[in-house]
Amino acid sequence: MFNQTIIFNELPLLVFTLLFQVSLGVAWITSAVQIRQTNQQKSTQVIFLGAAATSLIAIIIATFHLGSPFHAFWILSRIFTQPLPAEVVLLSLFCLSLFVLWKLQGSKAMLYVSALLGLATLLAMSGIYGKMSGTNPAWSYPHTLLRFLVAALLLGSMKVYGITLFWNHIEDSTKRMLQTYSIFTAGIALLIEFFALPWQLMHLISISVGGYRLLDLVTGYYMQLTSFIVFLFLSIIACGISIWAHQTNKQFPVKVVFLIGVICLWVAFFFERNTFYALRSTRLF
Repeated sequence: MFNQTIIFNELPLLVFTLLFQVSLGVAWITSAVQIRQTNQQKSTQVIFLGAAATSLIAIIIATFHLGSPFHAFWILSRIFTQPLPAEVVLLSLFCLSLFVLWKLQGSKAMLYVSALLGLATLLAMSGIYGKMSGTNPAWSYPHTLLRFLVAALLLGSMKVYGITLFWNHIEDSTKRMLQTYSIFTAGIALLIEFFALPWQLMHLISISVGGYRLLDLVTGYYMQLTSFIVFLFLSIIACGISIWAHQTNKQFPVKVVFLIGVICLWVAFFFERNTFYALRSTRLF
C-alpha cells in the first residue's frame, strides 16, 4: 500500500505549478481582450503587472523544490540536455514578457509573443512528466497537459472575473470584454474537464501492479479525488450563480458568494494537484 496523504515535500512544486498556471490564464484572457482593443488600457497594464508578479513568485517558490536556490545554476548548465532547464528558461522569458507588456503600451506583437511563451512553458512543463511515463505510467503527457490546461483556464478566468468584480477602476468597455472572455474561457475549460477527467481515470484504472489495480493500492486516492470533484462542483455552483446574478443585476450577495466559489476552486485544485504528485510514490516500473 502507498500513502496518498498530503505530500508536504512536494508543496513547493504544487504551489509553483498552480501559480504559474493562474498567471498564464490571466495573461491569455487579458491579451485576447487587448488584441481586440485599439489602445492599451491602464487597467490591463495593471493586470499584466499582477500576472508578472504571480509568475515571479512561482519562480522563487520553485527554487525551494531544488533543495537550494543555488542548484538553479546547475539546472541551467544543462539547458540543452534536460527538459527541466528548458521549462525554467521559458518560464523566465514568459515572466519577463509580462513585465514588458506592463511597460510597453499597445505592443500587439508582444501580446502574441507572450501568449506563445506561456503555451511553450505549459508544453515543456507537461513534457517533463511525459518523459517519466516509462518508469511511472501513472503520468502521461496528454493527461498531464490537459490537467494543467484546465487549471490555467479555470483559475485564470475566475481571477480575471474577480478583478472586474472587486476593482472599480476598470474602463467599462474593457470590463465587459474581460467578463465575456472569462465566462467563455471557463466554459471551454469545463468542457475539456468533462472529457479529460474520465479519460485520465480510465487510464489509471487500467494500470495493474502484481495483479492488483494501481489505484486500489494507493491509500486515500479515491477520497482526495472525490474531494476534488465535490469542491469543483461547489465552485461551479457558487461562481455560476454569482456571475448570473451579476450579469442580470439581481439582488444577491454577488461578491461574497463569488469569493466562496473561488476559494472552493483553489481547494479543489489543491486536492487534484496533490493526487497528481502523490502518484510519484508509485514509481515501481
